Amino acid sequence: MIPDPFTALIILKVVHVISAALWIGSIVSLSLAVRFLRNILGSNSVKVSAELGRRLRPLTRASLYSTLASGLLLATQRGFLTDLSALLQQGSATIALAKALLGLTLLLMVNYHSALGEKVARALGPESATATRRRLIYVGWSTVGVSVALAVLGTMLRFR
Repeated sequence: MIPDPFTALIILKVVHVISAALWIGSIVSLSLAVRFLRNILGSNSVKVSAELGRRLRPLTRASLYSTLASGLLLATQRGFLTDLSALLQQGSATIALAKALLGLTLLLMVNYHSALGEKVARALGPESATATRRRLIYVGWSTVGVSVALAVLGTMLRFR
């Protein structure tokens, strides 16, 4: 049975908000856990952090992809993707375009972060992994920042 359009929209919004909260909550928690592990375990934290990231990847990726897919469906429902002239005429066009660009940037950053994590895990010694690990940390925190910015823009878009 297919729900009526209003019920479908409510379900879509609930999925979007819950998956976004799960995405942001999981990456913030993971970032803080890695920092905590680094303070306690020192150089041994690399392997533990890598394993933690690998184990949480299915959850974080599923929530990210669900957030992006439901966001695209919501943008379509508001006419942002189906009618370009509507996008350009609405006051929320700038916010919607910024969200689209940040969403694409986030996807690229997440994939880059995973590649850096694999590179650090394969590194032969601590010296060879130091620069890559530093880049991994910067990309990780940048990912958190972009994710929070997307949530703020989404809230702004909601009230326009």
